[in-house]
Amino acid sequence: MQYTPTHTLSIEADDAANQFMRKVYGWMAFALAISGGMAFYVANDPTIFNFIFSRGLFTALIIVELGLVIALSWLINKINAFTATLFFVIYSLVTGLTLSVIFLSYKFNSIVSIFTSTAMIFAAMSIYGYITRRNLTGIGTLAMFGLIGIIIASLINMFVGNGMVDTIIAGIGVIVFIVLTAYDTQKIKMMSLGHTA
Repeated sequence: MQYTPTHTLSIEADDAANQFMRKVYGWMAFALAISGGMAFYVANDPTIFNFIFSRGLFTALIIVELGLVIALSWLINKINAFTATLFFVIYSLVTGLTLSVIFLSYKFNSIVSIFTSTAMIFAAMSIYGYITRRNLTGIGTLAMFGLIGIIIASLINMFVGNGMVDTIIAGIGVIVFIVLTAYDTQKIKMMSLGHTA
């Protein structure tokens, strides 16, 4: 039986994990491009935009968006790669539809500035989640409950329309998603190591 040094196995596992992570972030960039392109297109097409927002379809789109997330999370291990990809693309398109209002509410320079700062924070927390030796499971689980609370509070406030509540939800949301970024990155890394071991 041939002996393989432990450090060689470790290097091979790290290389496989890095390759896996590159694929994950490649798909994320692809989805972001779809959502951004759809949002920009709808915001610049008055007919489609008015159809979505004047007929009350916006609320329905948000519900569909949440439904797709739940369905994909539940079915991910039961469906083939093509179906999962189709769900993923549809979700990205629906997200673009719901985000289209941003282009009419804010100036393009502001959107670029916020996108850049958000991307930098995401990158920093993702790197932390990838390299940290601390187990983030506990804080990640807490953040998941926080996310559920945010979704429920947001849905309720859509009917109440309290601006202060929106501000509080946004602040809590930033913290929750920062934590979830690190947690999910660590979780994906662990999945890749388990998959390649």
